[in-house]
Parts: sequence; structure tokens; C-alpha cells
Amino acid sequence: MITTSRFYARRLRMWLALFTAAAALLVTWGGRRPAALISVHQSECLPRPTGFIQLPHEISLQDTLDRLGYTVNVPAEVDGHRLFNWMQPAHQSDLSDAIHADVFASGGRSSFRELGVQSLFGRVSSLGIQGLNSKTQQDLWLSSPPGPWISSDVGQTADVSRDQIFTLHLACNVSHISSNANQNADSECHLLVLPALVGGLWIHDSSNFGHWSGGKWTGEFILCWDDGGMPRDYDYQDVVVLASGVLPISST
Repeated sequence: MITTSRFYARRLRMWLALFTAAAALLVTWGGRRPAALISVHQSECLPRPTGFIQLPHEISLQDTLDRLGYTVNVPAEVDGHRLFNWMQPAHQSDLSDAIHADVFASGGRSSFRELGVQSLFGRVSSLGIQGLNSKTQQDLWLSSPPGPWISSDVGQTADVSRDQIFTLHLACNVSHISSNANQNADSECHLLVLPALVGGLWIHDSSNFGHWSGGKWTGEFILCWDDGGMPRDYDYQDVVVLASGVLPISST
């Protein structure tokens, strides 16, 4: 009986010590929530801007898409190359929503809208599509206002009404590049494909690092081009195009 009483007494003292420690911890925290619970906040980039916005300088691809109202994670690397960030981006994602694709399929009607130009090499002379079994290229538009600028509703648009599998081609005054790396002079990737996600939450990890979460797909894709200037900077925001009615496909 004495042994049992001592056992319960020790258990009681142990629970009292734990309770005291927990109470002291609560006093120290002062009722604050853990950082993981207070670091989630809704994007201040929404809703999407309207009109033509002339930028004073180039900005990173992540900042570009944030300002356009897309809550999508831009990868840190593309095809083995570190993606270059102009200035100090407000957000740097530690996740990637990139889609590996270099050709596209259309089931009938597809459309393309120019969202921004930040190439400092001059006007884009043409953006076109070319069927895999065709040697002729169809121009979607012939010129763009000189950058840097972004717009969700003012950029040029083009509709294509036919069933086909095609590559996309961007021509400017310094290079002609294809969505298919094998067709490029340097055999490198010049196009980054992302899903058009909106309405997500930015989850803050540290400093300006974190990631978008919970975005809803609009059914469209964002085509992000690196213009191929020499030397390449791998920024993938030189020309940004919104594509609908297409399915990105990898040929490899």
C-alpha cells in the first residue's frame, strides 16, 4: 500500500510539473499563434489589372504573373538553367507548376492573347504556328508595342480554327525561336508553359520565399518566352502569351 501511494504521488508531482511548464509557456507566448498559422495571406495582386501598363524596367516572371493576377508557381530552374530574376522580386516560389511541353494540340478553335513584352531587343516581328506536317507558318500577329509592358486585356489576340498539332514560333530582330528545342539553332528550350491559375493564397516561408496554393485553373495556359538574345539571360518573360483551346504536349 505504501509503495502504491508513493507511485501515485510521483505521478501527481509529474503532472503538476508539466502543467506548470505549459502555463509558463503560454505566458511567454502571450497568446500568440505559431508563425505557420499567421503566414498565410491572400495575394494583394488580385483582381487583375485592366488597361495597358508601361513598366519602368524589366521585372521577374513571377512578379509579372503576380501583377497580372495569376497565382502560379514559377520554377527556379528551366531545362537545367537558373531562371534569372530582374530586380528583387516580391515573391520567389520554392515550388513549380511548370508543364513540360514543346508542341500543342487543338481540337478546333484556339485563341492567343498577348499579356506582355519585356524584350529589350525591339519589337517582336511575328508570333506564328506551324503544323507538324506542314512547312508553312501561319502568323498570329506581326508586331507588338515595344516593352516593357503588361496587360490582361489590351494585348493583341488571334483565333485559329482548325484541328492540328503544331509548334509555336517567335521571331524578333535578333532570333527566330521555336517551342520545340530541336528546331532552335542552340537546341535549347526557349518556352516555359504554365497553367493559368487564379485565386490562390501565397504561403510565406521566409523573406520573399514561399509558394502559391489553392489556385483554380481557368482552362488556359501561359506561354512564357525567352527571346534568345546573346548572351542568354533565361528570364522567360520577354513575351508572355495566354493560350486557350490548346493542349500542351511533350514530344519527348
